[in-house]
Amino acid sequence: MPSRFLAITAFAVCAPNAFAHPGHGKTDSNEPAHYLTSLEHALPLALMALATLAIAWVATKSIRGILRQG
Repeated sequence: MPSRFLAITAFAVCAPNAFAHPGHGKTDSNEPAHYLTSLEHALPLALMALATLAIAWVATKSIRGILRQG
């Protein structure tokens, strides 16, 4: 299960590189809004944020389990 999650995340993060060409999106690529309003950029950012939260949640849960045991 974790390897499937990592593979899906890696594909989601790397796939938007195929869209990287001049003229994609509605804003200039030098503006921060471009990365938040373009799906090609916003989706990987959201997935990275979710993956970070999931890893932090699992790590916290594991640490709590270790502290309870000993």
